[in-house]
Amino acid sequence: MRFPPDFRPRRPPSALPADARSLVALVALTAVIPLALVVASYPAASLLAVVSFLAGAATVRAARKLARRRARDGDGGVRALGGRFARP
Repeated sequence: MRFPPDFRPRRPPSALPADARSLVALVALTAVIPLALVVASYPAASLLAVVSFLAGAATVRAARKLARRRARDGDGGVRALGGRFARP
């Protein structure tokens, strides 16, 4: 499909008005300072929190991937899990 030469894709409108977006940015920036102080004060706990978050994210990704395979194969996940009950 060819677009006319003057075609410009429209940006979808933001869910927040400009004032609210700047307020969200301000709150996000002010949240960074206490977070940096906590990381500086408790580096081991901060590292543990990051590792825990990454492990949780990996678990969620694996669960979603398995759910997609189960839905695609239509066999309740037997094939997705593999093992001796998996059909070729």
